[in-house]
Amino acid sequence: MKSLSKILTITLLYILTLNVSTFAMITEEVDVAVVGGGLAGLTAAVNLHEKGVKHSLYEAKETLGGRTYSVTTAEGTVFNMGGEWIDSDHKRMHALAQKLGLDLQKETYANPVLVALGGDTISMDDKIQLFESIVEKLKRVIKGMKQSPLDYYQAGTEVPYSRYKSLADILPGDLTEDERRTIEAYVEGSDGASTSDLQAPLIVSLKKDIKEFLDLFKYKQAETPQDQIDSVAFQHRVAGGMSTMIGALRDRLDGGNVHIGHRLTRIFKDTAERFHLIFDDGGEGREVIAKSVVMTIPFSVLRSITLDTTLALPKLCLDAINTLTYGTNAKIQIPLKEEEELTPFQYFVHGATKTLSWNPVSGKGLTIFMGGDTGKTLSEATAPPLAQSVLKQLGGTGGVREGLQIKNWSADPFAKGSYSTAGVNQSPKLGTPSNTHKGVRKFAEPVGGLVFAGEHTSLDYAAYMEGAVRSGELGAELAAQHLL
Repeated sequence: MKSLSKILTITLLYILTLNVSTFAMITEEVDVAVVGGGLAGLTAAVNLHEKGVKHSLYEAKETLGGRTYSVTTAEGTVFNMGGEWIDSDHKRMHALAQKLGLDLQKETYANPVLVALGGDTISMDDKIQLFESIVEKLKRVIKGMKQSPLDYYQAGTEVPYSRYKSLADILPGDLTEDERRTIEAYVEGSDGASTSDLQAPLIVSLKKDIKEFLDLFKYKQAETPQDQIDSVAFQHRVAGGMSTMIGALRDRLDGGNVHIGHRLTRIFKDTAERFHLIFDDGGEGREVIAKSVVMTIPFSVLRSITLDTTLALPKLCLDAINTLTYGTNAKIQIPLKEEEELTPFQYFVHGATKTLSWNPVSGKGLTIFMGGDTGKTLSEATAPPLAQSVLKQLGGTGGVREGLQIKNWSADPFAKGSYSTAGVNQSPKLGTPSNTHKGVRKFAEPVGGLVFAGEHTSLDYAAYMEGAVRSGELGAELAAQHLL
């Protein structure tokens, strides 16, 4: 009896270690499994649906949209909690909105960009002088980088990532306090991290962005007819908020092929080159067997999922999964009372809190955007005083604010960050372009039917919704090709 018991025990343990489903687990087979129901995943699923490819989409949360969704208050104010802005060159986002029959509202600069670094907001002349000085000082550093790049950027696989110089390390030493505050507020908002946590070469894009603001200030100062200024749309937003676009994408899919509440825990490949995806669905679990996979989960989350060695992921891909940096951006959404009026503005750079602010998609309110430590630590306790500081500068009323909504993307277990950025502790090779797929980072090249998608995989549009859509479209195309 002891021998029989021992044999049964060993047999049971062996079965449990096999790459096969347990008897209780639901099993299904599809041609393509799309993992992640954010903008990239939904775009991929819609494109696969239009191609007639048998597929299913699996989302860990109970809602779709990922890092792109909006909320509407009882008074009708619409706030985007994540992705929001669509630039003029974001052609695939413009095309997607048109395809879905959605309106894009123009965001012009009829109202001013306000800058307050310590006290009151500064004048247009002072803004021009401030930004001109910053641009000239950044130019000097960039010229030095081109002459002696290794002094600023220690390339080479033998150098630990922690030894690369940061953006803070190479900022001009003669920056004034106001200039430094301006840079820090802008960088923490746009890149989601402090200058000490970002790679030195980002100084090039920083100079470009500051120069664009400077050009805008000069354009506004010039004797240009107001109606001409008002007609220029520098950016767009989806009318009604991003949940409108998410819903329109969802409506194009077969409801039976969309599975919410499915959290991926493991993925491996069998000897027949089929992918096995193990999901926690809150019940017995689900195993999906697929010929191809479009993986849209942000790497900040993917790194906690078991990726079996049978996937044969290249070293660069694994390096990206384990080290790609994500920003700590967060938002405070403030509904305003009907009678409450703020100083008119398009954007507000607040140096004291290192935040950027703008108006909601529609209705009365204020969005406060931040990154770095401020974003990472944003909570129900820290939000009210920060909101009061910004509102006071804009002429808002004091007192306790009701109806504040906050979104800390770093604290969201399904995101673990806002969007990808160039962190100082990640390899510079993660920015290497693919030799085989235009507009894709090399680390995101397909691996035997496993296709990576998401804003983080885009070479030119990382951190933008444009990158998510482009990668979703390409991901569907590559997955379909793998089936041939």
